[in-house]
Amino acid sequence: MAKKSLLPANVIMLNIPIEEVYQRTASDQESDFGCNRTILRRRLDYASKNMPGMVYFFQKFYHNVTSVDGMKSKWFMEDVATRAISDNIKAKMTFARDFQHAGGANERPCRIANLNMDRIFFKQSISQFGYHCSVSWKQEKKFITCTHLPELGVLYKNLFYYFAGEKQRELFVENPKKFTENVIFSNERNIPRRMMQHKASEIAETEKALLNYCPVTLADEEKLEKGNPILVISFKGEKFSFVSEEKLQKFCNMPSRYSKTKLPVRIPPDNKPVYLHNL
Repeated sequence: MAKKSLLPANVIMLNIPIEEVYQRTASDQESDFGCNRTILRRRLDYASKNMPGMVYFFQKFYHNVTSVDGMKSKWFMEDVATRAISDNIKAKMTFARDFQHAGGANERPCRIANLNMDRIFFKQSISQFGYHCSVSWKQEKKFITCTHLPELGVLYKNLFYYFAGEKQRELFVENPKKFTENVIFSNERNIPRRMMQHKASEIAETEKALLNYCPVTLADEEKLEKGNPILVISFKGEKFSFVSEEKLQKFCNMPSRYSKTKLPVRIPPDNKPVYLHNL
């Protein structure tokens, strides 16, 4: 497990207000050294300074932090913690069962949900699809970005594959060869790339495709509407701007369709005011 960047432990974080801690330990402050107000204050100060960084580290790199409401009953807290540990143990058993076939003719995809796997390892062993869903690409020719869903990924032939949802992941697990063999994924130029806002704002309207009109609005609503200067996608050497974030994402899912949009023969005059000193 260690060789595969798996962390063998869960981190359980108990959330209790400081006022509640003082209240619960009030009756023992004379008899218990740990409940002494000076000692307790120092411990709480130390925890408040170091706990956020520790929690951030384990959650970012291993995704193994379980937050428990300390104001609930002890049975509730025990149930939440036990469920998290149980899910992790089951995930490791399933991973070990599937990974023993690695390198063989019948190699199985290994699910990584609840595994507490190092996220850095994901980036070092990513598949040709990058962070795009291989199933959505194969079946629908859609570019679905899945960077926010690492728990839905699988490890197959020492490469990580990301998926848009559980349905796509299970389709891949049932028949991984269908989505990995004899599949030609688009090269860098043919993948829609979002431009950083400060870069997008520097591009002149004349440098953008469709004279800065939103291709999604034009294709779906047959309307001419100028795009937002900071919502820009680069695709096949051209730069497209969009009215809203929703339409930008729609273009990213089906760029081949919307990039073929053409402007009408007659374009209505621009509504921008013309100042006399510019004449």
